[in-house]
Amino acid sequence: MKHKYTREILPCPFCNNALPTLIITDYNEKEKFYHIQCKCGAMMMQDGMLFTNKNKCIRAWNKRKGVNND
Repeated sequence: MKHKYTREILPCPFCNNALPTLIITDYNEKEKFYHIQCKCGAMMMQDGMLFTNKNKCIRAWNKRKGVNND
């Protein structure tokens, strides 16, 4: 069963860009990797690695602290 994705990506906590980009990398037919990147260069990765779960990636980005939301 597939779940429809509805979680919103919050603005960048560093530059306040309202449209950071969710990058999806296809590793093979069954595996995808995710990270979020902003035009200011801010990125959300997990211990230097790409996320294997889209929801966890976005949750981590949305909890991130920066200069605009300390």
